[in-house]
Formats: sequence, structure tokens, C-alpha cells
Amino acid sequence: LYHARACPWCNRCTALMKVKGLDGVIEKVLVEDRMPNYAASDHTLYRGWKMAAGNPDGYDYVDQIYEAAAPGYRDEWHSQGKRAYYPVPILFDLKTGKIVSN
Repeated sequence: LYHARACPWCNRCTALMKVKGLDGVIEKVLVEDRMPNYAASDHTLYRGWKMAAGNPDGYDYVDQIYEAAAPGYRDEWHSQGKRAYYPVPILFDLKTGKIVSN
């Protein structure tokens, strides 16, 4: 589960995981509490949440998770003249390489 402390939805997910006893079952990966270039006039600069130090998957930004799960995700948004959408929390299935829920 990729999550940010600054995101209320993420806090709900991590609280529910604790209540349901899933802390040892689902790994949590923290992203930083900021989104560089979110308000940039050039929407192609936006890459979503920045990954926190010590990320076990080697990703730098959340956009890389979306691209790994659905190649062309960013280009599809940009072709419509829109900034791509990279929300967290992201429940990522390591076996299938797919986003299960976001």
C-alpha cells in the first residue's frame, strides 16, 4: 500500500489495516507529503507524489507505479491536453504488477 501521511484517504486506509490486523500482511510504502510541480503551467512536468527515502521498489515518483501497471497511462492523459492523475493510496499487487485499488 503506497500512502502519504498528508492524505486523509491514506490515513483511513492505514487505520483500517491496523484495526483489521493487516499490518503484517500488506506492506506499507510511504510517499513524501508533497507533490512537486503540481501547479506547474506545463502539465507534463507533474509526476505525482514523490517517493520517500528508502522506497523498496526503486521508484522515484508515483507516476512510475501507474506506468508500470498500465503502460501509456501518462500519454493518454497528455494526448487529451490534461495533467495525468496519480492518486494515493495505491494498493499494488506485486505478483501481477497491477494496481488493485486506488
